[in-house]
Amino acid sequence: MALKKKPVTGMKDILPKEMEVRNYVTGLIRETYGSFGFTSIETPGVEHIENLCSKQGGDNEKLIFKILKRGEKLKLDQAKEEADLVDSGLRYDLTVPLSRYYSNNSNELPGPFKALQMGYVWRADRPQRGRFRQFMQCDIDILGEPTYLAEIELVLATTTLLGKLDFHNFTIRINDRRILKAMAQYSGFPAESFDTVFIILDKMDKIGIEGVAEELEKEGFAKESIDTYLGLFREITNDVEGVRYIKEKLSDVLEAGIAEDLETIINTVESVKTADFKMSFDPTLVRGMSYYTGPIFEISMDEFGGSVGGGGRYDKMIGKFTGQDTPAVGFSIGFERIVMLLMERGYKVPTSKEKKAFLIEKNMPQEGMLKVLALAKKERENGRQVMIVNMKKNKKFQKEQLAEQGKTPLLFTRNGKLLGIIAVADVIKEDSPRAVKELQNMGIRVVMLTGDNERTAKAIGAQAGVDDVIAGVLPDGKESVIRALKEQGKVAMVGDGINDAPALTRADIGIAIGAGTDIAIDAADIVLMKSQLSDVPAAVRLSRATLRNIHENLFWAFFYNIIGIPLAAGVWIPLFGWTLNPMFGAAAMSLSSFCVVTNALRLNLFQIHNAAKDKETKNPVTLHISHDENIKEEKENKTMVKVTVNVEGMMCGHCEAHVNKAIQAAFGAEDVVSSHENGTTVFSVPEKVDEAKVEEVIKDGKVCIAVGRKNDQCFGIKIV
Repeated sequence: MALKKKPVTGMKDILPKEMEVRNYVTGLIRETYGSFGFTSIETPGVEHIENLCSKQGGDNEKLIFKILKRGEKLKLDQAKEEADLVDSGLRYDLTVPLSRYYSNNSNELPGPFKALQMGYVWRADRPQRGRFRQFMQCDIDILGEPTYLAEIELVLATTTLLGKLDFHNFTIRINDRRILKAMAQYSGFPAESFDTVFIILDKMDKIGIEGVAEELEKEGFAKESIDTYLGLFREITNDVEGVRYIKEKLSDVLEAGIAEDLETIINTVESVKTADFKMSFDPTLVRGMSYYTGPIFEISMDEFGGSVGGGGRYDKMIGKFTGQDTPAVGFSIGFERIVMLLMERGYKVPTSKEKKAFLIEKNMPQEGMLKVLALAKKERENGRQVMIVNMKKNKKFQKEQLAEQGKTPLLFTRNGKLLGIIAVADVIKEDSPRAVKELQNMGIRVVMLTGDNERTAKAIGAQAGVDDVIAGVLPDGKESVIRALKEQGKVAMVGDGINDAPALTRADIGIAIGAGTDIAIDAADIVLMKSQLSDVPAAVRLSRATLRNIHENLFWAFFYNIIGIPLAAGVWIPLFGWTLNPMFGAAAMSLSSFCVVTNALRLNLFQIHNAAKDKETKNPVTLHISHDENIKEEKENKTMVKVTVNVEGMMCGHCEAHVNKAIQAAFGAEDVVSSHENGTTVFSVPEKVDEAKVEEVIKDGKVCIAVGRKNDQCFGIKIV
């Protein structure tokens, strides 16, 4: 019999690239859910067949991988039915095992008990995109909490996790099984037929409301009941108003408090959420599991085209084990689908660890090997990732491979012979990918501009998730790129080094990192004091909020004055006889100022790091990037005039930066280099400039005010 290389149908091998993403996601799951107080547990993959076939798993019970009895228990010759052959099966979800787990260990568990469970489950399903026969499931459950606080906690924890994974604009659909039953009862369907009605209703997103009507008619239900039932769905809205409509419409059949609790869940989550999503009341949401007894919810994402998670309350399940009902509610994310979506978008795992690679010769003596191992040990103790690899014959290819991993290869030679390669990596800040994603969600294009080699830069750029990478540029090249980008729209530049100063000056908005050089800070318009890139989108949000506040104040001021000034001036007396007591006029004036100031003070409450309400710009820019080769070619084709200015009075690097900024702004100059030591400023312009104009520009800049002036004159100017 020939051996097979491919895995069993419906199961898959996981390559290192995906495994890295999976490990990161599982770590983030434990960290995020742990912050909400959930405790990790584990249950066996094999469960008693009686538990699996308890008629609580809906259609999933038809998909169980059943396990034959073993050894002496397996009596094939005496078997008359399936129960004689089977005593266990692979779990199809984590809820049934959790219920057994809690029933068996409840005396040793806190109340309420918040459980986090991750593990593989198996279903003999038809494999398709995002659906396998073996897949990882991740559940959080709260056991012993009867109020809607449990539902709120589950939704907030799950959506916080999805937000950290850069998912946006998804929807949490919510309903209540008791509302489903009340709607069916109100419409006149027999109680014993509810499950049939719900199975058909669950198809509405595929067959539409008319398709549901046809299938209900085929089942023999009364047309009056069908019309009444579907009429409710046509009138219900997908918000709290829809919940209130249900409360009023079904007041005779719906238990008191159910609609109010559902409304509270929706409003509370919307008020305190941290991720970018919306709550939607969906009366067509059914959820296939028959064990649900209360609120049910599901995660919908447009980029997948279906559900990527769901859950609900199941207060009756544990009672089937213990004889006493226990409040329980759970939420499960589709781990495999989440990972699949991340892989499809090219998600790069953010890392805060510096990476190094040591390439050694195959026949290195033991003494040399011990030195390398000792050095690697020291590097690992300092928190770096270290890889030791034997040097290959094709060193060029090996060097390129290291570059593609985001490492810069450093080649060491002696007398023309390669001694070895050390690969080092500049690691991105932990918050950089999130900051880049937030900027992109605002409609802002993000370009990485660096002097590193192209392969390394693209690897780092992929980790950060930027739109484009321009590598191998010198300081003047950065400035040229910014100038080219300004022709396409407004440009903000973020930098921290001396080499970034010309580009920071050239940009419409220069943003310096607080931990950067003094020259960069002085050249910038904004300084990030915490040195976190996440403060860049925060600054954008604050600026937008400030501008919006100004517009609001202007609108209400004009509106107020258009009415108030004519009234105070007596314009309306001849027409309507309206007069204004001076006392009330003074009060109205004070009230106007009070309203403006109060509205402005609302900015103190603005959450600058909350990305939930980010909106794209109305006319986002589509960039056409000219990479450094094109920039160099463009620069070479220009005829430039080199100008040298003798400048007296510059006393430090701050003065140099001010002079550079003034010259660049006035003349569009390139390659501006000022030196307080030499007392000169050298720059290139397309045509000769007027000496008087240069003198005027520099004097108007008053660049020496911070460090001192003499006789109210900053400089003596002379064109050479």
